[in-house]
Amino acid sequence: MKAAWAWKEMAAKAWNVLHEGKPFTLVFVAAIWLLWHVPEWEFVAFWVAVLAVVVAVAPLAAAVVWWDFPLHLRAFLLLPLAVSLWVYPLPPLGGVLMALGAYALFTVMVWGVPDSQRHAGTPWTSLPRLWKRVLRHSDSTSRNAREQIPKILLLLVACEGVYAAITGSGMHLWDGRTFWLLHAIFTGLYALYAWGLHRWWFPLKTAAPPRYAEAPDAAPPNVDRL
Repeated sequence: MKAAWAWKEMAAKAWNVLHEGKPFTLVFVAAIWLLWHVPEWEFVAFWVAVLAVVVAVAPLAAAVVWWDFPLHLRAFLLLPLAVSLWVYPLPPLGGVLMALGAYALFTVMVWGVPDSQRHAGTPWTSLPRLWKRVLRHSDSTSRNAREQIPKILLLLVACEGVYAAITGSGMHLWDGRTFWLLHAIFTGLYALYAWGLHRWWFPLKTAAPPRYAEAPDAAPPNVDRL
């Protein structure tokens, strides 16, 4: 009995990680980036560099996952993604295609088709319909493609750029001091950009109507019972 409950608890936690947008972004980016560097797993120096990448990218990753971009805010993610391509070296095209293919495979084939078939009885062959649902999703879940894909690509570009700067590999756009300065500036500007959008353009919390927020002037009148 205890083993069954432990298994159910683990399954529920895994479902939350894969379903909720914030933890999914971090787990997916980490998995894909490590898969990019499978040939280097056998070297201890690689894992030391991985720890350095985690420390350097952690503030940017925290800012990326902290603010959600639902509805029309998703279009504003394209600007920081474009700027990141100027700050960091371009990632390998094969790696980008791998990330997009893995996301499509997960959200549609591994997650979307079985989930829709189990809950709504959707046929297993309804891929076009599921694609439309993934592209139209506006909530902050892993299947919100128009929010997840820009965030995933931005963090992958940053991780690969930081890794190249630490190890001295790949193509370098800037010298070491300039790169780290640009990385710090980009991280701060992204956090300020996201905060400003939610603070002035898209406040998620609306003020309560005054007539409901204010206390009543007097106690309600007594009602005579029949």
